Amino acid sequence: MSKLKKRTVKKSGVVKKVLLGISIIFTSAVITAFLGIFLFITFIQDIPDYKELAQYKPAGITRLYDSNGRILDEYANEKRVYTKYKDIPEIVINAFIAAEDKNFFQHRGIDIMSVARASAQNVINLARNKRLIGGSTITQQVVKGFFFNSERSLIRKFKEAILAYRIEKEFSKEEILEIYLNQIYLGNHSYGVYVAAQNYFGKELKHISIEEAALLASLPKAPSTLNPYKNYNRALERRNWAIHRMEEEDFISAEEAVNAVKTPIKLSYSSIRNNKYEDYYTDAVKNELVNLFDANDIYYQAYLVNTNIDLKLQEAAQEVLKTGLRNFDKKKGWRGAVAKVDLQKESANEALKRINGAIYHDNYSLGVVTKINGTVLEITLDDGKAIQLGKDAYAWVTNSSAQLERQVKKLFKIGDVLLIDGALTQKYKIEQIPEVNGAIAIIENKSGKVLSLIGGYDFRQSNFNRATQAYRQPGSAFKTFVYMAAFEQGISPNTLVLDEPLQVDLGYGLPTWNPKNHGDKYLGLITLRTSFEKSRNLSTLRLVLGIGLDKVADIAERYLIYNSDIKPTYSMALGAFETTLLKITTAYASIANNGILKQPKLIDSVYNKDGDLLYSPNDLFCDDCDSADSRPEIGFLGRMVIDSASNYQILSLLEGVVLRGSAQRAQVLNRVVAGKTGTTNNSFDTWFIGMTPDITVGVFVGYDIPKDMGKHAQGSNVALPIFVDFFQKAKFIPDRQFDIPDSIEKRYIDQDTGQTIEGNNFVQGRKYINESFKKDAVSFEDNELGRNIDQNDGLSELSKESDSIFDFMQNSSEEESGEEVEKEPL
Repeated sequence: MSKLKKRTVKKSGVVKKVLLGISIIFTSAVITAFLGIFLFITFIQDIPDYKELAQYKPAGITRLYDSNGRILDEYANEKRVYTKYKDIPEIVINAFIAAEDKNFFQHRGIDIMSVARASAQNVINLARNKRLIGGSTITQQVVKGFFFNSERSLIRKFKEAILAYRIEKEFSKEEILEIYLNQIYLGNHSYGVYVAAQNYFGKELKHISIEEAALLASLPKAPSTLNPYKNYNRALERRNWAIHRMEEEDFISAEEAVNAVKTPIKLSYSSIRNNKYEDYYTDAVKNELVNLFDANDIYYQAYLVNTNIDLKLQEAAQEVLKTGLRNFDKKKGWRGAVAKVDLQKESANEALKRINGAIYHDNYSLGVVTKINGTVLEITLDDGKAIQLGKDAYAWVTNSSAQLERQVKKLFKIGDVLLIDGALTQKYKIEQIPEVNGAIAIIENKSGKVLSLIGGYDFRQSNFNRATQAYRQPGSAFKTFVYMAAFEQGISPNTLVLDEPLQVDLGYGLPTWNPKNHGDKYLGLITLRTSFEKSRNLSTLRLVLGIGLDKVADIAERYLIYNSDIKPTYSMALGAFETTLLKITTAYASIANNGILKQPKLIDSVYNKDGDLLYSPNDLFCDDCDSADSRPEIGFLGRMVIDSASNYQILSLLEGVVLRGSAQRAQVLNRVVAGKTGTTNNSFDTWFIGMTPDITVGVFVGYDIPKDMGKHAQGSNVALPIFVDFFQKAKFIPDRQFDIPDSIEKRYIDQDTGQTIEGNNFVQGRKYINESFKKDAVSFEDNELGRNIDQNDGLSELSKESDSIFDFMQNSSEEESGEEVEKEPL
């Protein structure tokens, strides 16, 4: 074959190969193009709508404030305060640009150079088995935060890039930065730069320095790892890197960079979540907000809630309640160690560290008994300090000083974990957490504002609010409303009533009932005032028989003391039906407010984040608030629930309880006080509700699971001392007289006989009271109803109510006598 032919054949083969290659490339290109188009269409269909950002309204923080603008508590799923771009300092913006996206103002959502650098680095990271990096722009981070999860994949990055490009076409750079700086999570419960500035530095955003802005800008990469509270050195290193980046981008000078790097990280240990005052009051406010608004809105809508709390009263009330409960509890005796550890298996420090969080111990230190040397206890505290406790530190624990060493060895063992008070004063003593609990409610009479609400010993121990959630028997504290019903019927305080035993046949098959006064003591024929001041049961029962149970039930309903669905029985008259401390304190506050009932108000006003008023009670009244079957109806309140003369007559009797009756302990205050004690059958519940012309203070003490508090436990020596202690601390409350209405005239009466005194016909040795009478009212001598009450009339009516009276017998309240209490103090 010739050389020419060989060349032709060879050339033809090459052409065929080239054509085949071109064909393959073309086919591949077409397939790739179609595949790309298919994938692109698939991605497009699956990409979220970026226009959602235009309606971006981040969840805010609902904050509770006191009257002085202090933050009490706050609620939010994400703690964030949205800040407009114009209000974000330039130094903060520049710090984030330098640290996160130096080409932010030049690119269109995707920084090709950053992607290339990230890709090159990822090749190295893959070889070293390290985590891949992203190279995302700020716009891409916005996209990721709103539309995607933390998944790392090429598909997600592709979608992220498409969305970032679209967003850059739709929004300005400033709008994107505003969203980014408000949405980004910066660790330490900080969402957005505003909250981060508060949480880390305790500063307003406008006061942030260069080094502080650099620290914030260094956090997005790893908020938890770079948290300066936990990893100071790593946070410092990253912050200084951000400072140098700011210098490289000419955002700060070299001198400013040097000074910033030299400055240590200065952290604040006060958080934007200022929950120092989180307690029973703020929890009750939260529950009320849930009733007023949707529960989820509280965590998203950034409400501004102004409460009526008085922090000085709140703190004083919490302190005196704790003290009162401790004092009562100690009289019940020592219950022993709060825990026991084996010091042969672990050291005292290890044991205390292990159990510290598992045991509620108030503000006391935990201590382990390591040695007992005669009457001296050697103890290791939870801070590692070793102390010695002599007999003065545990005197209340022992029965007496006799055979003290033997008592000590019986009461304490090696390994006992004790509660130790005195870490600040170095005067150590053993304490214990009370088993008994209680509550205090303080109401401003004229406005109905709840100034203080203490629902228990400590909110950290138990969130159950015994002022609003615990339904207990008020006992003799309800008698106030029985006598009020009598005065409303025209009966005068000097009317005589018989305080003598009753014997009632309850009917076939039922035992004879013999109701009694406390201590089986009877005073005979006494005035209504004396009956009330001495809190006599049987004379009160005769009064109810005289005026009718329906009148008492009507009063209870008017004052909203009980739920409306309660069927009245005679047991109600002596306080056997259950109510809450807040309800009955509100009723008493209306007496101090000249008979005008105000709905108790925890909240003064609620605004949204735009400053629009959403709620303000303005003396609102709530019907059916306790009903689970109907929607509460809120209306205006400020109504007179009783005439001013009848109201003042009961108010005068309440003052008499302090002057001559069961609340004489309050005389130590040397100020105008009116009030009523209350003790239920078997001393399950003890009360004192006291009033001044300005505020009403209700105190309740009892076990959460009702049980006998002791033979001598009464409202007069359990609840009343807490009231007295409170007023001794709250000396800033004004002292003034109650107003006497024009419908009242004062006349002296003989305290024992009730006879009015004409002129100056006073007899030496007799006791007289300046009694309150309604003007033009029927005099005592002509009051036939008074005479009827003296006798046993009404017993036939009583015997017909056998079921009710049996209930009354089971639940009757104990009588309290101020004189008797003084003889047998608890």
